[in-house]
Amino acid sequence: MIRLENRTAITNVEHEYRPLIEKAVEIYRTVFKDYILEIRLQGSVARGDEIKNVSDMDFLCILKGEIDRSIPLSIIEAEKELTKICPDLEKVDLGVTNEKHIDENLDYKLLIQTDSFCVSGEDRYSLKYVEIPGIELAKLWCLGLDNTLSSYRGKVMSLEDNQQIRRYVRFIGKDLLKACRPKLMRENEIFSRTITGTHEDLCEVYPDLKTLFDSLLSFYLHGVASKDEILETLSAIEGAKTILM
Repeated sequence: MIRLENRTAITNVEHEYRPLIEKAVEIYRTVFKDYILEIRLQGSVARGDEIKNVSDMDFLCILKGEIDRSIPLSIIEAEKELTKICPDLEKVDLGVTNEKHIDENLDYKLLIQTDSFCVSGEDRYSLKYVEIPGIELAKLWCLGLDNTLSSYRGKVMSLEDNQQIRRYVRFIGKDLLKACRPKLMRENEIFSRTITGTHEDLCEVYPDLKTLFDSLLSFYLHGVASKDEILETLSAIEGAKTILM
């Protein structure tokens, strides 16, 4: 069994980021008014293990019932303004969902329950921990390695401009490290919330592939790689699929 502990709390949030919580709540309240069930902070900033200039600060506004969860332009513009306040965050993300969408998507619900805390409104979702078999967690949370490889290879091949390619480098590193971990969950009952923790787990279980995992972590942390470097790494993962899957 894998124990998913909810390690998010206001006490874990760096003081420099806390004023953003009040500002985000105010923005959501202005836009959605009485339709809001609760507002939550999730992910690395909420856990206190964010990485400067890499991590996002992820808010989530949960609307009641089946209220339209599309994100209005005013929220998108507000994200840009909040991001300017703390330039060592990659982005301040003002997400929106509703109760119906959460109830219909168990993977999403589990993430909210175990990796976020309520900053305003009713707290209907917080759990201290959940114990779940690794094989079940892998089904819920793991990206398909084949699909992830195919998607990013096609995207990178279609781009010629280095500036365009750079926009995808961090996502490629993060998503492929996640896509490499299903076997860890299924067979070893190993899971880490963070990308750096996932990298460490993969290197420990598959030491012969450490150079490959190091490349992916570098993509994520530094956001810099050429088209050829990315394609070479994708090919290396393709060659390691029999081990990873």
